[in-house]
Amino acid sequence: ADLEQEEASRVQATPKTEDLLTVDPLKIELGYALIPLADPKQGGDLLARIQIIRQQTATKMGFIVPVIRVVDNMRLRPNEYRVRLREANIASYELAADQFLAMNPGLVEEEIDGTPTKEPAFGLPAVWVNHHDRDRALRLGYTIVEPSAVLATHLTELVMAHADELLSREDVQALIKHVKEKAPSVVEELIPTHLTIGELQKVLHNLLRERVSIRNLEVILETLADYAPRTRDTELLAEYCRHRLAREICASYVDEEDALHVVTLEARLEQELLDALQRAETGEYIPIDPRRADVIATNALQAVQSLVIMGHEPIVLSSASVRRYVKRIIERKQPRVVVLSYNEIDP
Repeated sequence: ADLEQEEASRVQATPKTEDLLTVDPLKIELGYALIPLADPKQGGDLLARIQIIRQQTATKMGFIVPVIRVVDNMRLRPNEYRVRLREANIASYELAADQFLAMNPGLVEEEIDGTPTKEPAFGLPAVWVNHHDRDRALRLGYTIVEPSAVLATHLTELVMAHADELLSREDVQALIKHVKEKAPSVVEELIPTHLTIGELQKVLHNLLRERVSIRNLEVILETLADYAPRTRDTELLAEYCRHRLAREICASYVDEEDALHVVTLEARLEQELLDALQRAETGEYIPIDPRRADVIATNALQAVQSLVIMGHEPIVLSSASVRRYVKRIIERKQPRVVVLSYNEIDP
């Protein structure tokens, strides 16, 4: 009888074959030296930070980030972590688990001793300093970040950069159900008569890909109800939604004086892109010479450098008709450059 019970418990402990097919939307793998960061019993606050990230993303971007699994991986270097999106590696970094990351906000005159590195989320220069030098670094004006906060900041940036890939069709269905409780008429008018759930998902992906919040989903659905009877081009529909969300989009980029600092496209360049588009039969690609696109992207990056140096967002402003194509050209070299159209400027 004991053997039978033992055998039964062993069978129960064996994972079902179907479970092996499950793919985690987001997963963090930790080297063994980083495991204490995720263990509350050892003072680790990583899990609490992840929960805050999920809440902040829901508030800011309007969708629920899937549960993020944290696991150990003995094949990683002791201080290394790796972030996987649907089992594909999207980032990795080595933390000094017992040190602090010191970053110069631009005002520090005296450098501090430590191990030079680059902060993982934005690639900014930084220095790993030990506990003894932490207070001195603070006095000198450095920004001090603890290891779990470095990982959390990196994770936040990765979630923002891959938001469109994290929004599944099931998520879209749940968001629509939520809107339907408050505004059933707009949902019934739009779906499925003019757009399928899949087409709506593509519109939302296009918005999230450029970090436009979809929290104001009722307005987005109303806009789609206005324009979907005329076109089912999900990229064009996303542009119409951006125009309607101008106030929210601008609010993300204005300075303390409500001013927007931008680099504008020269009229001749806009006309060149328009002429190229009119020759194309489809808007699925950018119908200009790749070498010319490379020159445009390089020049744009040089032009926005002055904005970045002054502490502003790197923003390029163009006419609405070419905005998405300008974005595609520039993002090949630098996805963080924001491209706005005149229609997206809040009066």
